[in-house]
Amino acid sequence: MNKKNIAIVIPARLSSTRLPEKCLLPFGKYNIIQSVYLKACEAGFGKVIVACDHEKIVNSIENIGGEAIITSPDCQSGTDRITEILEKIPQDYIVNIQGDEPFISKELIFSVAEPLFHNNTMMTTLAKRSNSSKKENNPNLVKVVTDKNGYALYFSRSLIPFPRDIENVEFLAHIGIYGYSKSFLNIFSNLPKGKLEDLEKLEQLRVLENGYKIKVSVVEYNGIGIDTKEDYERALKLLENGGIK
Repeated sequence: MNKKNIAIVIPARLSSTRLPEKCLLPFGKYNIIQSVYLKACEAGFGKVIVACDHEKIVNSIENIGGEAIITSPDCQSGTDRITEILEKIPQDYIVNIQGDEPFISKELIFSVAEPLFHNNTMMTTLAKRSNSSKKENNPNLVKVVTDKNGYALYFSRSLIPFPRDIENVEFLAHIGIYGYSKSFLNIFSNLPKGKLEDLEKLEQLRVLENGYKIKVSVVEYNGIGIDTKEDYERALKLLENGGIK
């Protein structure tokens, strides 16, 4: 894996609906988006950049010596934001880290990037094993099922697979980090939005609906993606207790 040929892009928007301006909420010594940016830098890749929709985010990243670019307010997804700034990125591979994952680690970043250099893989993501009955019914926690070779069959906010005759079934919880070849991002930007993406509000379904594959690597991860006030409170408590062990 050629680390210098990989760029990390962190899409972020200010007007999050479930937790307004969540990326600027305090998180230890920094705010959430600053924490994600600094974690991304630890991977030592060729470039780290934030693609955002507001000057407040730009100022926040520049205050810690980072780079951020404002993208169009018409971008419908994080991938759309990345695609808009592709010409500013010289690297051939992109890792997309969500701006609400402050516990992301360089090990997880390596896990999503490494498969891009094998078997002509065009898009990758991560998942973790879970069997919590509380989590399985949470629509903010996306689930994924894969084929025997580790390629995604479907992503859903519902529990998949459904345990018809079994209790406490293990499922795969999706982690919001992606890897792409730059050439595939150019393809993605021209794919039509499908019915499944519209129903689930999951942009990765656009890829599957159009017949492309997503490689899913299963990892261990106890971090928290911050979507709601409750997530934020849990994340703060985890941080106060020393973060992920």
